[in-house]
This record gives sequence, C-alpha cells and structure tokens, in this order.
Amino acid sequence: MPVGATYTKDEINNTAGQIARQVFAAFESVEQFKVFLDTKPDADLIALSFTQAEVTLLKSAIGDLEQLSNIFLGQVNLASVKDFTTFAKQLIGTGLY
Repeated sequence: MPVGATYTKDEINNTAGQIARQVFAAFESVEQFKVFLDTKPDADLIALSFTQAEVTLLKSAIGDLEQLSNIFLGQVNLASVKDFTTFAKQLIGTGLY
C-alpha cells in the first residue's frame, strides 16, 4: 500500500477540468470588467475616492490582463517577452507576490 495521498483518474480529470473552467471564467470576467472600465472616465473613478495613480494602476492592470486573455484566446500574438504580473500583482495586496 502506498504511503501518502493517492489519486484516481477521475480526480485528475476533475481537477484538470476545474482548472480549465476557472481560467476561462477568469478571462471572461477580465473582458467584462475591461468593458466597464472603458466606459468610466478617470474623473468618475476619482470621484469615488481613487487617486489618479490608483486609476492608472487599475486600468493598466486590467489592460494587461485583457492582453493576456486575447493571447490565450488566440486573438493576438505576443511580440516580445512581457511580465503580465507587473501591475496585476499590485491589485492583490502587499507581500503576496
């Protein structure tokens, strides 16, 4: 009998399917939020107490995530190496990445 965790084919298939669904759902959320942000002038967000720097960061991060989504979907090519985490990790919180 093996020591430690074991797994079955069904567990592997379910995990792979769950991850794929999460990735597709995440990119769909990015697209929807990008559409929302595109309709909001900076002044509207600043009126909600964001600073200009925060608005710029937010729009940059979501723009990068949209670009990554478009690459994932095969809609565009990535011309050169890019770290897509530069702005997005700042949305997550200090010290997490």
